[in-house]
Amino acid sequence: MSLQVAYKSSLQVATSPLQVPQVLLKEAPASKAGLQATDIIIDLAGHNVENIYDHTYAIEALKVGQEVEIVVERKGETLRLKVTPLSRQ
Repeated sequence: MSLQVAYKSSLQVATSPLQVPQVLLKEAPASKAGLQATDIIIDLAGHNVENIYDHTYAIEALKVGQEVEIVVERKGETLRLKVTPLSRQ
């Protein structure tokens, strides 16, 4: 399984060959927030996300345990979800 992230500005998909066990994905904050593999990230915690650099900057600004809003486009519909970041272990 590979991880994919799409950005609204270019609709290009960046793919990482990282193999992630399905069990871990179910417990990941993004999974718990309701994100799906086909979602296009538009905004994370008030940071407009148009490319991998914006995404990285937004993630670096997050605080562990502090719930934030993530805005995604799914099948042409804009959804606002809440996600609570965890620390990496």
